[in-house]
Order: sequence, then C-alpha cells, then structure tokens
Amino acid sequence: MVTIAQVQRGVADFLDREVVPQLSGFEKIVIGTGGGLIAAKLPELMNKIADHPMLSVLDLYRKETGELDLDAVYAAAEPYIGAEPFALKVPVVGITLKMGRQEIRDLYNYIKGA
Repeated sequence: MVTIAQVQRGVADFLDREVVPQLSGFEKIVIGTGGGLIAAKLPELMNKIADHPMLSVLDLYRKETGELDLDAVYAAAEPYIGAEPFALKVPVVGITLKMGRQEIRDLYNYIKGA
C-alpha cells in the first residue's frame, strides 16, 4: 500500500525527471503543468471515484486512509505490458507519450520510493 501523497510525489518526480526533459518547449509546458495539476488534485479525484461499485469491489483504494494498493495494480498489469512502448495520447493537446515496460517500472519505483 502507498499513500496518495506518495503517488503525488512519485508521479511528479517521474514526469519531471523522465518525461519532461525529452519534450519540446510547448510539450514541456503542457505536460509539466497538466501533470502537476493532476497530481495536486489526485486526493479529490480518488475520493470521487472510490465509491464506484467496480473500484470498491476490487478494494484497491482505501478512502479512510488514503492508501492505494499499488502492488496489486502493478502485479496485475505487468504481464500485459510489452517490451515495445505503447502510445499514450494526451487528450485535447495532441501530445503522444511512449510508455513501455521500463517506463512503467520506473513510474512504479518513483511512487514506491516517494
């Protein structure tokens, strides 16, 4: 289990250190700003979606403690993540990021280490 504060710090660090340096000027602004805003609003977002029947049954997020079972999510997803990066399109702004096994592992490690 990780806290939402860990997720916030881990995502922000991952974006700042691994993603943003590889982007052009405009892309840096969009992804840096958007990622920062999403990370800042993550507690409110998680509290809103925590009551969804599908999520509550899976017991991945504990609203009372603000903890996410990141290990369960990672263990379930990892076998399906190929070595070849997949395209992750950022809606509205038209930016496509590439995420593969290594990037997902890095993100996981940033969150766990936060």
